[in-house]
Amino acid sequence: MWPLAIVVGIAAVVAGGIGTILWIQDRPLRQAEELLESGLQARTQALIDGTTASDDEIKRSYHIVTEYLERFPNSSQGLALQARILVHMERPEEALRLFSEAQAATPAELQDQARAHMMLGNFDSALPIIQQVLAMEPQNEDAIYELTTCRIQLGLFQEALESAKQFTQLPDNAARGHLLQATVHGELGNAVAEVEELEKALELDPDAKRLRTNPADLFYTYGSGLLEVGRAEDALVAFNRSLELGRNPNTYVAVGNAQVELGHPELAERAWRQALEIAADHPAAREKLAQVAIENEQPRDAIDLLLPLTESDFVSSSTSFLLQRAYALAGDEEKAKEWSEYTAEIRKRENLMNVVNSVLRSAPTSMWGRAIRAHMALSFQRYEDAEQLVATLPAEAQQQPFIARLVEAVEEHNPEKLPRFDELPVDLYQ
Repeated sequence: MWPLAIVVGIAAVVAGGIGTILWIQDRPLRQAEELLESGLQARTQALIDGTTASDDEIKRSYHIVTEYLERFPNSSQGLALQARILVHMERPEEALRLFSEAQAATPAELQDQARAHMMLGNFDSALPIIQQVLAMEPQNEDAIYELTTCRIQLGLFQEALESAKQFTQLPDNAARGHLLQATVHGELGNAVAEVEELEKALELDPDAKRLRTNPADLFYTYGSGLLEVGRAEDALVAFNRSLELGRNPNTYVAVGNAQVELGHPELAERAWRQALEIAADHPAAREKLAQVAIENEQPRDAIDLLLPLTESDFVSSSTSFLLQRAYALAGDEEKAKEWSEYTAEIRKRENLMNVVNSVLRSAPTSMWGRAIRAHMALSFQRYEDAEQLVATLPAEAQQQPFIARLVEAVEEHNPEKLPRFDELPVDLYQ
């Protein structure tokens, strides 16, 4: 019989040998993870610089892990890493299938699992996973940003504002944080607060080059807010700054709107025509010019501008109302009546959607807020989200015909069985 010291020594040598073998065996995974992180850092820097990053490192990491899994197909570490890489290759469905096998455990794995859900629009599923990441890493700035994004998408705007403020207080994130707060205020319809936050962001980053967003879009948003709060001259400056960075028909329409506020109708008309030079069937530009034609008693010009807009699947009430006015001015009473009836019908639908959106904005966690979110989740075939939301409804909710039909559609995973929104009761604020 061997002495105990010799036995212990042999065991230590064996354990050390196994550890060395495993360390060598997992070396490709460490290499692949390093390549992934390097590729993601390059993407972030490119976003800041306004350039396009090469994805070569991410693709190399994918091939390394693929080869590794051919040798060790049951490696949970390898499966989880491959799932992470697939998320960043914009293949979220495949990533989630692998995460279901590997069970994400580390903050990086959980965060990428949440991102896969977000890419598919499953924000209800992503939210608790991101919260789990933050329980492990409270100062994870990307997770706080993504938490805010989820809350915005779910209509949890007050909570989103709280996490946006938390993001703003993180080191080197003040400018992006003010932009994030501006986004929340914009969703809340608070233009004054939105402009204030945008001005704070631009004070820290005047050229909007470090905000990880398209500067042209940012100046357009800023100008739109300024116009809404009655600062037309400042808005025009912001719109022109946007156009210097990139010509966009929406921006030209906004320039026209600002020129109207400033009392320059001829400059407004010129801007709207510039919008049509970029996008010939731009609805807002055609409507603005049609309105000018009607005011100038040129109904045929207005009709010619508006008729192309009726070829789409949906005609807005603003287009149909202008057609009603134009045909009436042209003396075609039959056509005027036809468009008048259409306008009345479409306004009913638009008013209903305004009510629905108001509930989602102001009371997303109420019974009707959850029911509407479940309806929307199923309509986009997000079955898991729809089931989770329906499960939170009180038992007595099914006394409501709309909710009873909703539950049936969710249980059957059948979007075609969803009740129409016009079947909702008048009072949705329960």
